Amino acid sequence: MSIEDEIGAVSLRVEAPALSSQAYMDLQQQIWSVLKPRSRGRFWRNMLLAVVIGIGLGLVPAWLGMQAELWIAFTRLGFEAYLEDSSFLLLMLLTALVPAALAWGWYVFRQVQALHVIHASSGELFAAHEVLFGEQALLWRNAHRTTVIRWASFTALRRGHQQWLLMADHASALWFPDEAVAAGPGEAELLAQIERYTGLKPSQKTR
Repeated sequence: MSIEDEIGAVSLRVEAPALSSQAYMDLQQQIWSVLKPRSRGRFWRNMLLAVVIGIGLGLVPAWLGMQAELWIAFTRLGFEAYLEDSSFLLLMLLTALVPAALAWGWYVFRQVQALHVIHASSGELFAAHEVLFGEQALLWRNAHRTTVIRWASFTALRRGHQQWLLMADHASALWFPDEAVAAGPGEAELLAQIERYTGLKPSQKTR
């Protein structure tokens, strides 16, 4: 079966280089920016719940007339401090927030590490490849694999860092680096062909 039989008459051809680690991180960030609005409602519900709980935790001690005192001393250092009421409550708040902030920072660090490991171990998936635009579908191929993607599968076109990203099914993307586009069809032609087959314009989703 010929290429034309699979995807129809070819109207555009792009030679894309391997995806660098930096470009892969940009790709993941762009995918997340597309997926993020889907979880926005849940985020605001959780935020409202946290505010209600926080107000409750603040009003109850105030209504009960709670008083607190704390004396801290480091005798070898000649340091001592006396905290009461609002100062004591502020210390308790910081005691809770600082570990939470450190845990969040560690989580983000581990996520970034994991993405670098995924990129490094993906091998041929992010290797140099060729993209063909056909009347019926898009064909992606490199030395090891060939993939045909129907135009209806593409859901967004995003401008990344020195590259265009064509999203498929909200969870993956094809990358078109500026250098490859300039050496091939040119940016105007690439965007025109994408809009022709998918109806997508930059930073716009179809579904």
